[in-house]
Amino acid sequence: MPTKRQYAVGVSQNGSLIHSSRYGSLRAKTQLKECHIVRYADDFRIFCKTRGDAQRLYFATKDWLHHRLGLEVNEQKSQIVNLKKRYSEFLGFKMKLDRRGTKKNGEPKYIVQSHITEKSAEKIAQKARELIYNIQNPADRNEQFQATYFYNSFVIGVHNYYDMATHVQKDFRKIAFPIHKSLKVRLRDRLKTKKQLEQKKIKSTVPKHIQEAYGKSQQLRFVGNDKVLVPIGYVSHKKPIAKGRTVNKFTPEGRECIHKGLERIDKNILHYLMRNPVRYRSIEFNDNRLSLYCAQQGKCAVRGIFLDRDDVYCHHRTPRHLGGKDNYKNLIIVSEVIHKLIHANSEETIFKLLRGLNLGQAQIRKLNQLRKLAIVESCFVISDVIPDGAPCERKLSCTVLSGGKSRD
Repeated sequence: MPTKRQYAVGVSQNGSLIHSSRYGSLRAKTQLKECHIVRYADDFRIFCKTRGDAQRLYFATKDWLHHRLGLEVNEQKSQIVNLKKRYSEFLGFKMKLDRRGTKKNGEPKYIVQSHITEKSAEKIAQKARELIYNIQNPADRNEQFQATYFYNSFVIGVHNYYDMATHVQKDFRKIAFPIHKSLKVRLRDRLKTKKQLEQKKIKSTVPKHIQEAYGKSQQLRFVGNDKVLVPIGYVSHKKPIAKGRTVNKFTPEGRECIHKGLERIDKNILHYLMRNPVRYRSIEFNDNRLSLYCAQQGKCAVRGIFLDRDDVYCHHRTPRHLGGKDNYKNLIIVSEVIHKLIHANSEETIFKLLRGLNLGQAQIRKLNQLRKLAIVESCFVISDVIPDGAPCERKLSCTVLSGGKSRD
């Protein structure tokens, strides 16, 4: 907001500007009404300090929407709410102010108490029951595998969305009770605890991302001996943190901030991989595919770059037709172009794929190791030195064992 006087402006740690001096003067020397607006699509909330300010802003907003945008306000859904007395619902949450102590000047201090709305809780429970029904009645083993993945993906998704509610644990505890009952009734003897599997000396595998988030929970359940179910009642509150002003994809500094935020895993890509397992592959393969994505922090094992969801390839170090299995140690996550380079047996194709990648010596050595393990027909070892991004003409021949197609 432009002012006659130039006030001092500070910069916070996340890069946002601090206008506290200007705001303090506006509060003390003007009659402007202070408000905070939160909007998502056509749904928004305006927070004010007093009821009088709220009434003025309500009619001003209604008039502005009518004359400027030609929009009519829904009188039934639009209202003024005193958050000290009633809840206000927004995007599946309901929030209210709760008095906690007093300030130094003697005024009461308030904190926000938030819950999941009853309507959202009912939708979560209904969707979970539908997914449990799909687990109970699969058409085949592959359908059962997909149904389990969809259930886990759904539970992790609602946990990540609603965990900013302060009372999310209490709300999900209420949802979990009928869901656990439904699991017992529908799956019966197929549903087992980790303790039951240990007593029968049955080895159970839990994907790394589930082990990290839910491994301490005693609510973990297994369908059969190999498919784990994420506990819907195991969730805790996480403080929502605003995105820094410096984060964007248009500047080198902004992209660096994005990569720092992705140093562990990108949850959106992880959920996509969970919802889209590789069909006609074993449960062990798809579980280890997710675990490897988490272990490699979403990066290509050769190039070290972050992978998009359509660029994630799970490669067998030793091909299956040569005795390679779907165990964790025999798999590795690489990008699409690296996967093609591993299996390429034409010099022209290899040179074409290498052009522009600018691989370093260590990266080329790792690529050669993977090519040797794959035992590609007509294979040669790529030179460690590639000047100006173009493959060197000097090639070292390697012994190749014929064994049919090597693409895996």
